Amino acid sequence: MTMNSAAHPKTFSAKLSGYFRAVNKYPRLEHDREMALAVRWQEDQDRTAIAELINCHLGYVVKIASEFKGFGAPFEELIAAGNLGLVKAASRFDPDKGIRLSAYAKFWIRAAIMEYVSRSKSVVRLITKTSHKKLVFNLGKVKRQLRIIDQGELSLEQIADIADKLEVPAEDVVTINRRLAAEDFSLNEPLHEGQDGEHLDSLEDDTPNPEDRYLAANELSYQRSLLQKGLNKLGEREREILMARRISENQETLKSLGETFGVSIERIRQIENEAYAKLQDIVRKEFLDDKISAISG
Repeated sequence: MTMNSAAHPKTFSAKLSGYFRAVNKYPRLEHDREMALAVRWQEDQDRTAIAELINCHLGYVVKIASEFKGFGAPFEELIAAGNLGLVKAASRFDPDKGIRLSAYAKFWIRAAIMEYVSRSKSVVRLITKTSHKKLVFNLGKVKRQLRIIDQGELSLEQIADIADKLEVPAEDVVTINRRLAAEDFSLNEPLHEGQDGEHLDSLEDDTPNPEDRYLAANELSYQRSLLQKGLNKLGEREREILMARRISENQETLKSLGETFGVSIERIRQIENEAYAKLQDIVRKEFLDDKISAISG
């Protein structure tokens, strides 16, 4: 099932809504059925079996793709990338390991989406904007917990409540809320006009379990290692300036850095921009090399 990423903005929501309706027609697999299908694929390369495995998890891909909606990439392309990850996971899934396909596929789906995002938005931006990432992943859930319903703009009280609950700056709450509200399609739209229930309600539950938390911790550690590798490949002055300007919590001014290194403000700005561009290239290459190695291995 494919979607045209060049769809006209006025028809995009309708097409994506149609995709969700089609995906929701596939039933959630019972454990025994899932294992039987996996065995048929593993032992007999039964294409009908793997097709059913994949189709019945397409809604799960949508659920994971929604976590990345705030990073500027078209939602339908995030879903398409995640679907590729699901296909790879389903083809490698071993039913003898005793876990569900959804738990195994989560890494592959997220890795495929992150690989796509890394080509359109810097991975470094995701790493260094911790509060933005926290908001993208948790804003919707917190708004539901606080029973907040808004039309793209939050009240000062709501902003304060969210910022306090997630421990992030209030201005970041405003920025990310507006960015997410600008999406053409919302998973919070009703499944059917005039009826209760949202598209999000019909998708597979993604409540964190111990395995999820373990994978999340590993992902954060991996992101930090990528950043450190990139920083280590910069020159000493480049690294110090970039750390002081873009990574340190207490950002230094161009003027203070100019005095430290004995150069003009404009030269500091130039070094910062060049170092940041170099770091982007290094991190992107390391990330893609790792994912290619994982897939080919």
